[in-house]
Amino acid sequence: MKKNTKYKEKPETTEELEDKIMLKIKKSVIEKKNELEIINSEIFILKENSDSKKTKEQLNEEHNKIKELLNRIAEIKEKLSIYTNDRLIEDAIYLDSKNVIDDILDYKKLVDAKESLREEYELIEEYGTILSEIDRINDKCIELDKNTNDYLGLQELNDQEFAKLETNALKEDNNINSINDIINEQIELIKELDDKVGVIEEEKEILYNYEMFKELMRLELKYIALMSLSPLKGTIPYIAISAAQTKNTINLLLSGPLVTTEEKINYIAKDYMSEIENAEYKLNDIESSLNDSLSSINNIKEKIKNNDMFKNNPKYESLISKMESIEEFLEDNNSKIDIYKTKLNKNKKKNKETMTKIRILNKN
Repeated sequence: MKKNTKYKEKPETTEELEDKIMLKIKKSVIEKKNELEIINSEIFILKENSDSKKTKEQLNEEHNKIKELLNRIAEIKEKLSIYTNDRLIEDAIYLDSKNVIDDILDYKKLVDAKESLREEYELIEEYGTILSEIDRINDKCIELDKNTNDYLGLQELNDQEFAKLETNALKEDNNINSINDIINEQIELIKELDDKVGVIEEEKEILYNYEMFKELMRLELKYIALMSLSPLKGTIPYIAISAAQTKNTINLLLSGPLVTTEEKINYIAKDYMSEIENAEYKLNDIESSLNDSLSSINNIKEKIKNNDMFKNNPKYESLISKMESIEEFLEDNNSKIDIYKTKLNKNKKKNKETMTKIRILNKN
């Protein structure tokens, strides 16, 4: 029976191991150089698309992407630091290739622990290039991240400003709702005045005339006095004659009504001038409040529309629509107030004419 024979591979020499290690290191450096170029391209694209007008979500996404790129650069730099700091032999286990780690471990068995391969890997053409590029690309990435963070900070400030403007708009809306209640109240009062102003009422009055009764009393007193002067009839002729005449007049008065009545019509209308002027004052006050609110809403809307960064806010469209509705409401109410101010002016004129008419009617 034939005996199996195992053939032991011939151990590699130091030079052979060095060549293998250098080939693998070169391949690793080239891979890292290519990866760094890809990172540089990604940074370029991010920078070209960097914009303060992006939404907060977009800026956060960009920030996270930059952090990822910085981590990749740091990882490349960390791997290369083993070469740069000449720690290839003692720190071989930190390399990212098991094959080269195994080769270096074999190499360590053959050489002194202080052996250096710096001269060999520094001859790799790509090595010097990547060392000069890595910090520059890292700095570009950091600068881009700073811009993104600045944009995020600016976006945060804009969000705060937007929230403040939104709060002011809602305050105006609440204020307008309360004003609307006052407007409706005033309209009802003006409608009531429309029904009242110019109304003339008649009032009948009975006038009593006591002149005949008073004359009777006077004559009775006179007759009594005459009789007291001449108690015996005919004693003094002229007194007797006067007494007789007075008695006849008394008898005549007693034959008719002593108190007469007369019916008189008085014309009455209430003077509403103070109520009209008060309503007019309140309408002017409401109009002033509406104009102030309109100016405030216009100002808020212009501030929001003139800031492009606000357009990224999810509440932008709804708030603009809300303010436009408020503006329309305010303008409609201003038109309504103009109508009722005209009514008040007509009532003022009507009230004045009515009071003049009353004075004339009551003189007749």
